[in-house]
Amino acid sequence: TKQNPRPPPPPAPYQITKYVLKKRLDIRLLSGVSVSALADSVCVVHFYQGPIPYRPIPAVPVKGIKECQYCCEKLTPAAKKANCPGCGIVVCQKNCLMYTRPLPTLGHPKPVKVCPRCVEGEPFEAQEDIIISTPMKSEIIAMIRKTYKQVMGSRIPLNVADSIQYQLAFEPKARTISFQLNAGIPTTQITPGLMVYSPLGIPQEKIAAIEIQREERRKIAQERYKKEQEEQRLKEIQKEKEREEQHKKMVEERKQARKQADEKAERDREQRERQALDRRNASAKAVASRSGR
Repeated sequence: TKQNPRPPPPPAPYQITKYVLKKRLDIRLLSGVSVSALADSVCVVHFYQGPIPYRPIPAVPVKGIKECQYCCEKLTPAAKKANCPGCGIVVCQKNCLMYTRPLPTLGHPKPVKVCPRCVEGEPFEAQEDIIISTPMKSEIIAMIRKTYKQVMGSRIPLNVADSIQYQLAFEPKARTISFQLNAGIPTTQITPGLMVYSPLGIPQEKIAAIEIQREERRKIAQERYKKEQEEQRLKEIQKEKEREEQHKKMVEERKQARKQADEKAERDREQRERQALDRRNASAKAVASRSGR
């Protein structure tokens, strides 16, 4: 209007204000993760887009309703009544239709008046793709893929491209975010048209040197592992020899004990036989002496 004219657009270059968005992510609805092959700090998390509304809302006819279907208060012909956009029941606008909240999954991205029953339960945010700009891009992607594997039991697809499409809620066409290399900037820059300029990153010579160091560390670790395995094998052989020697010693001790027991039993038997022979001789002498008398 003439009294409140529309403010002019800001002069170029545009300034992008960064806000912290606290958003809950349903890991079960993830469809993929997209990144670029450049050294930027941007990644796109894709979600399956559900139908809007995702469930039917039975609208009760307002005409003929004589009482509120929530508080059961009688409605006069002059009383204002309307359908709740969340459940469809007819409620009175004075007492019950006084709460406001968005219902993005039911087709209402802006706050609408709902009954007390529909204040909680429905998500406050629409299901759409998310663009994340953070220097810890690799760590976040690794955490998302690990959590998805633990929850769903399969790997989430990872797309690497210099042009990524993403879908926003309530938009029929997908948008595109593009990535381009710019060696003259120290960090990632994002324009209002979602053109991402990536720094040069690590040069190929340094990457090759890192790979060589990594290969050397891998060889050293492999040699150390082989040495530990050989030491473990020698220890097992030594333990096996000790067990065999202990077994042989135990067998010899048992044989010696059995031999000593047999010798003792033989001595006892010979002693009993001598005692029996002595008793017989004594009896014979006694008989002979009585016969001589």
